[in-house]
Amino acid sequence: MYSGTWQIHTVTPRGEPCDTVLYLHGGGWVHEAAPAHWRWVQRLAAEAQMQVVMPAYPLVQARRTAATVVPRVAQLAARTERPLVLMGHSAGGGPSPCPPP
Repeated sequence: MYSGTWQIHTVTPRGEPCDTVLYLHGGGWVHEAAPAHWRWVQRLAAEAQMQVVMPAYPLVQARRTAATVVPRVAQLAARTERPLVLMGHSAGGGPSPCPPP
């Protein structure tokens, strides 16, 4: 799925998810999600029975910074229908505490 120019990946557990995690991968704002991030997202969805949404946010090479990413993360968070957990790893942990508008 796409939201504007961002590709949004959603991993859903078997059965009905109880909540949603909006997960921002690490990578120093330079690297895309690594295989370890994908394994973590799949495990989190399966073991916690949560839907995990992981946006492929723009990186520094595309002249993007936290100032451009954080407002879009807040928009994604605001559109979530279930209780929401914001989670980030490494560089993705920076914008993850942004509250929905």
